Amino acid sequence: MRNKLICFKILCTLIIVSFLVPQLTAQTTATKIVVEVVDEKGNPINDVYLVEANSNYLLCTTSNGLVEFLSTSKTLSNRFSHLAFNNKLIEFKGLLKQDSVYKRVVLNSKSFGIEEVTISTEANSLAYQNEAINVMDYEFYNNSILMLSGLGRNKQLRLASGNGYNITSIFLPKGAKAIYKDCLNNIHLIYKDSV
Repeated sequence: MRNKLICFKILCTLIIVSFLVPQLTAQTTATKIVVEVVDEKGNPINDVYLVEANSNYLLCTTSNGLVEFLSTSKTLSNRFSHLAFNNKLIEFKGLLKQDSVYKRVVLNSKSFGIEEVTISTEANSLAYQNEAINVMDYEFYNNSILMLSGLGRNKQLRLASGNGYNITSIFLPKGAKAIYKDCLNNIHLIYKDSV
């Protein structure tokens, strides 16, 4: 009787495990996704950032415009972004039904319309009428220009419109060195002790 009870327990355990194993493997099966990013002429684009929607997962294309990764999701939304091209949102569906997916993404060129601005590295460059400033660094922002200016310890961050009017200016603590724009179009102010 005791042997029958042990055999029954082992048989029940095997039945339960036989139902669970396919469920566990189905959840961990990953689909290999290969994406080729090209411009309108079919040329590969390197340094295109691929950001998974609703996460901080970030990838970048190689010099031949390729990026590959694994996904365990059924559907996946990715945003492709590059400074010189319009962003594009691509959705992958039915991923768990396939072992691998190849997708070619075509990005359209972005054009910038900027009014003429003269910038000089001389200490007395005229950025505004009747005011001489030293421009240390600059970055284009929408239809205006963001300038880091000043001499010595007195630094200012100025936003000027394309026609030369001052939109706003902020006095900065000492140590400001440069303006940096990252791949997601965020502008950062770099200090001498920045990491």
